[in-house]
Amino acid sequence: MLPEGLRGRTHGLASSICFQAPFVRHMYWWAGIRPITRHWMKKLLQHNQCVVLVPGGVQECLYMQKNAETVFLKNRKGFIRVAMQTGSAVVPCFAFGQSKTYGWYRLGPPWVSDAFVQSISRRIGMVPMLLYGRAGTTAPINTPMTVVFGKPIEVPQQDSPSDELVSYCIYCVCNAESSFVV
Repeated sequence: MLPEGLRGRTHGLASSICFQAPFVRHMYWWAGIRPITRHWMKKLLQHNQCVVLVPGGVQECLYMQKNAETVFLKNRKGFIRVAMQTGSAVVPCFAFGQSKTYGWYRLGPPWVSDAFVQSISRRIGMVPMLLYGRAGTTAPINTPMTVVFGKPIEVPQQDSPSDELVSYCIYCVCNAESSFVV
């Protein structure tokens, strides 16, 4: 449950591919989830809304392992750039245990090569895989999760931040995330 001050003004951002399926699109929209694009992130932040980014795109899906948390954050600088352009602080957080909320089957050896899966995944914008929850349904598996929040990282407001400054800010976020221990 969100603290009272964040209710009604916090939006999750999800992969644009999620908005291609009619039922999923409507459910996400109803729940306040928007496509993870620069346009939506900027629009929400400029209207004093909070956004929640959950890293976990094609790269994470290609390298994830059972019962392990996999995140590639160091080279994901777009959200830092948008935060700087809108003067928004970045709050590092991580949900430990999230990898156990769904089971999955992913294409790969011995049926097809990893290179083929990588190629097709980049082309279609998602990894071809089957996710399943409780009793094989879409309901998540009931498992404990621990969500850890770091201190807000204030970033300087700049319309065109330099690559060096953006790199330094993502370094600060990565350092904060790597200090999380459960």
